[in-house]
This record gives sequence, structure tokens and C-alpha cells, in this order.
Amino acid sequence: MKTKISKWLIGLAEKLNPQERLSSIERVNNYEAKKLGIRLYRTKKEIKDYRKKMKLNEGWSNRKADEMLIKEIKAEVRQSIINSISQRGLIEYSVEKVGGELHVTGEIKVYIKKV
Repeated sequence: MKTKISKWLIGLAEKLNPQERLSSIERVNNYEAKKLGIRLYRTKKEIKDYRKKMKLNEGWSNRKADEMLIKEIKAEVRQSIINSISQRGLIEYSVEKVGGELHVTGEIKVYIKKV
């Protein structure tokens, strides 16, 4: 069922945007797509300290301080993921010169073995 859905989605993507090169997507047996990520946390003490600091420095309410703390943590998570991808060399680049244009493609290939 998953295979049928993925084939249908790829076909739909080709119809919607035929310029994209979807032919480079490899199908690997016994592997499936998974969400990978990282979780960062802040302790109650760190949250209280941040709220207190922002109340004194910026005059923010606790709600506003919490929103900004969440925004900062999201940025930290995003940067951590990007750094991890770069350090492990998971992005493969290819460069083509077509006529007077320069086409640069970047692909990330991640396979997770099915259990």
C-alpha cells in the first residue's frame, strides 16, 4: 500500500511540476522513509531564569518570554540538524552546464532499514 501511494505521489508531482528531476529518486528494497530529529529541553529553572531576565531587560510578560524562548530553541534545533547534515557529508552535489545556464543540484540520501 505504501509503495502504491508513493508511486502515485511521485506521478502527481511530475504532473504538477514537470521541470523537477524526480527520476533521481531511488527505491531501495527493505528500506523506508522515517522522520529523524533531535530534541532539546530546558529545565524549569532555566525557563524561570529566562523569564526573569527578559522581564527585567525587555519588560516582557511571561507569555512573550515563553514565545521567544521557544523561537530560540527552534532555531537551535534547526541549526543542529543543518550542522549534522553538513558534518556527515550527506548532501551530494552535481553541477551541469546546459547552454549558457549553470544547473547545480543538491540531494540528500537517507535510508533507514525496515525492521
